[in-house]
Amino acid sequence: ELESDLKKLQSQLSELYSKLDAARAKAALETDQRESAHDEIRQLGDRIRQMKEERADLGALIDIQKSLRDQHQARRSEDGRNEADINHQRMVAIIEQKEALSRQLNDLLKSKDLWKVEADKHHAAYLAARGEQERLQKEISEKKPQLDSKERALAQLLRIGGPQGQQPPSTHPQHSTSNPNPNPNSSA
Repeated sequence: ELESDLKKLQSQLSELYSKLDAARAKAALETDQRESAHDEIRQLGDRIRQMKEERADLGALIDIQKSLRDQHQARRSEDGRNEADINHQRMVAIIEQKEALSRQLNDLLKSKDLWKVEADKHHAAYLAARGEQERLQKEISEKKPQLDSKERALAQLLRIGGPQGQQPPSTHPQHSTSNPNPNPNSSA
């Protein structure tokens, strides 16, 4: 019975150690994936800042073209009107460029939000794996002394003559033998 308890405990501990290794691997994987998501977020953040600066520059260019257009229109000459039209066309082209940039910027902001969600998901999975690790380590630390105790008891029994030497066969019929003497070492 002691041997079967020992084997059962060894099997349980072996399974717990396997699960612990799997939980550690999962935590490491989720950490890597979370870091990748954070790298992506940082890169998007840099690109977003750059695009906001470009958009601000385009806004300043629009103001310049509008001012030039207004100055040329104020002249009321043929050349003035032509120059005003040219400035107006430039301004319209820059406005279109700025609007396209704004759309790209919105797409990047949405992408950044999605990556934040992804990073949070991996962080939650990491925390779950860490929790599982701690639970398994606690279970192992509870079972390990039981295993050590049973191993010591079995070693002690084997030193003084085996399991039959300690228990009469009537108590544990599965250990009974054809020998009517419950203690084979008693004649020694």
